[in-house]
Amino acid sequence: MPHIVLLLDTVEKNATKRKAILSIKPAGGGIFIYQALSPTAKMILSAKAESKHIILFADAADSEEPGKYQELLEKCREANITVSIIGLGTEEDQDAQLLKDIAQRGRGECYFTAYAESLPTLFAQDTFLVIRNTFVTEPTQIHLTPYYIAIGIPPPSDPPPIGGYNLWYPRPGANLAAVTIDEFNAPVVAFWNAGTGRVLCFCGEANGTYSGQFATWEHVGSFYATLARWTAGKPSSLPNGMIIVQQVRNGACHIQLYLDPQQNWDAALETPRVRSLHGFPNLPPKISTTTMTWKSADLLESVIPLTSRETLIMS
Repeated sequence: MPHIVLLLDTVEKNATKRKAILSIKPAGGGIFIYQALSPTAKMILSAKAESKHIILFADAADSEEPGKYQELLEKCREANITVSIIGLGTEEDQDAQLLKDIAQRGRGECYFTAYAESLPTLFAQDTFLVIRNTFVTEPTQIHLTPYYIAIGIPPPSDPPPIGGYNLWYPRPGANLAAVTIDEFNAPVVAFWNAGTGRVLCFCGEANGTYSGQFATWEHVGSFYATLARWTAGKPSSLPNGMIIVQQVRNGACHIQLYLDPQQNWDAALETPRVRSLHGFPNLPPKISTTTMTWKSADLLESVIPLTSRETLIMS
């Protein structure tokens, strides 16, 4: 008989069982494949979640009694249940091919490691992979929240349903401008600041099979324009024919100013300077100014080294 530590339920109802989960210990030799998979599949079949996924942890050198696993995994496929394998050992072990076949039939991933300390990372890796692949294909009504006013003027009414969406969960610090009206209450439009930059995510399909009635909404054009306008930020104060690009790589901030090659800049342009504000924890900020250098006829660059825990703002 399988040893069931926790019955399937919501995170909220099982929150108090964390200690029981962390106390799981091995109970003796061998992994009985069918006895592990069959009751797990029956349990997860009743779940209301869009994605139903099983991770089977097994010994690549001692996995026993697979039984009629092929038939079981076919039933899992019909029920849209996927199965991944995490094998303790290597691909050269005697039961590795069986574990690979289970993962292939289960439409999941198969991982091997000989180091027990790597196991939590593999469990997390597979979990995030499943989450990223979750796409809800049912038409879903959405609601614009009061946070929408922070990115633009709201339309006069809520939009019609979207035809489908990527199921995500809000990250800490994100503002939700639109959410689904379903059991997930999931983000449709989320936005936040990253340093002095801006990040915005639209989780629906802008134009395609799963855009649904939303694509023909009379305000859809202004809706997308609002998202793009907020993300772009304030208009650049640079003259026409100039574009500035900022990138952090190899421990330094590279600021590059691209010039329109059709214009004669050598005589008209005074060499630009970059003013930066450096902030360190528990220390007063420091201002520095660097002069850009010509890298080519239409490119200037300034490189500002960065140190650990430093915050840098430039103008």
